[in-house]
Amino acid sequence: MVLIDFLNRIEVKLSRRYRLGILFILVTSTTAGYLARMGVSVALPFISEQFNWTLSQQGNLGGLLLGIFLVSYGLSNLLFSPYVDAFGSKRSLAVAASAWSVSLLIAALFGGNYIIFLLSRVLLGLSQGILFPTASKVVVGWFPPRERARANSAYLAGGPIGSLLSPLLLAPLILRTSWEASFYIVAATGFTLIVPVLVFLSDRPKKGSATLSKPEGTGGSIASFVDKARVLLTDGQFLIIVLVFWAMNCVWWGISLWLPTYLVEAQGISMSEMSYSATVPYLGALSGLFASSWISDLTGNRKMIVLTSLLLQPVLFLLLALLSAPSRAVVLALLVTIFFANNMAVPLIFTMLQGTTSEESVGAATGVMNGLGNGLGVAGPLMIGFLVAITGSYNLALLSLGVLTLVVATPFWYFYRPGPANS
Repeated sequence: MVLIDFLNRIEVKLSRRYRLGILFILVTSTTAGYLARMGVSVALPFISEQFNWTLSQQGNLGGLLLGIFLVSYGLSNLLFSPYVDAFGSKRSLAVAASAWSVSLLIAALFGGNYIIFLLSRVLLGLSQGILFPTASKVVVGWFPPRERARANSAYLAGGPIGSLLSPLLLAPLILRTSWEASFYIVAATGFTLIVPVLVFLSDRPKKGSATLSKPEGTGGSIASFVDKARVLLTDGQFLIIVLVFWAMNCVWWGISLWLPTYLVEAQGISMSEMSYSATVPYLGALSGLFASSWISDLTGNRKMIVLTSLLLQPVLFLLLALLSAPSRAVVLALLVTIFFANNMAVPLIFTMLQGTTSEESVGAATGVMNGLGNGLGVAGPLMIGFLVAITGSYNLALLSLGVLTLVVATPFWYFYRPGPANS
C-alpha cells in the first residue's frame, strides 16, 4: 500500500508537470502566431517608405494588408476547424505553424509584388484560423472544468504578449536590418515550434502505458461539420456566447488597430514615444485574463464576471471621452483599465463554450465562435474609422464601443443560463 501510494504521488507530479509543458507549448504557439500577424503593423511605415507609397496609398494599400488577414482568419475558423476534431491537435498545429511561417517567407521574398504580398496575408489568416480551436480542444482533454478558465487564460495571454512584444522586438530589428529580415526571423520561430508540437502535444493524457484514452484525431469528421454547425447555430445559449465574444472582439480590434494613431493624433504623443506607450495597455489585458480566470475557477461564478466586464467598459470609455485635456498618465491608466475589463471576459467565454459542447465537437464549436467573433469583429475598427471621418474626433467613436458592450449585456443577463460547469 505504501509503495502504491508513493507511485501514485509520483504519477500525479509527473502528470502536473506534463500538463504545464502542454500549456507552455500552447502559450508559445499563440505568442508566435501573434508575432506573425502583427509583423505587418510594425513594418508598414518601413514598407511604405521602401515602395514610395503616398499617404493615400499607405492608408488604402496598407489598410488592405491589415484587414484582409481578419477576413481570411474568420473564414479559416469556419472552414478548417473540423480538421482539428478529425485529425487531432498535433497534426493540425504543426501544419498551421508551417503554413504561417511559409506565408512570412513569401512576403519577405516577393513583397515587392503587392498582389503576392496580399496573398501571403490571406495564407497567414487561413493558417492561423485553427490556432485557438486546437488550443481549446487540448484544454478540454487535459484540464478538468474547475481549472479550464486558468488554462484558457494562459494560452490566450499569447495574444497580448505577442502584441506587446511586436513593437519592442521588431521595430529595433527593422531599424538595424530590414523589414524582410524581421519576417525571416519570425518565420524561423514558427518552424522551430513544430518540433515540440510533434514530440509532446496530444489531445488528451495517455491512459495505461502507451495508448490514448481515444486515438488522436478520431473526434469528428469533415462531413459531420455541417451538422455540428447547424446544431450550434440553432442553440440559443451558444448564440449568446458568440454575441458576447463578437462584442469583445469589436472592442479589442477597434482599440488595438487604432491605438497608435489615437495616441499620436488625439493625445499628442510623439512617434518616438508612441511605440512604448502603445505597449502599456497590453499589460492591462494580461492582468485581466489572469485575474478573471483565477477568480472564476475559485468561485465558479463566470456569468457575473462576464457581466461586470460588459458593464465596466462603457463607463471607462465614457470617462476617456469626457475628460478634458487629461494627462498622459491618466490616458494610459484608462486604456490599461479598458484592456483589463475587455480581457476579463475572454477566457471565461472559451470556458463557457467548453462546458456546453462535447469533447468530440469542441474544435468545431470553437472554430465557429472564433470565426464569427473575429471575422465580424472587423466592425469595431471600421466603426471607429467611419465615426472619426465624419466627426473629426475620437470621442464618439470610443463611446460607440462602450454602447455596444452595454447593449450586449442585456440579452446576456436575461437569456444566458449557465450549466453546472459554467455558473
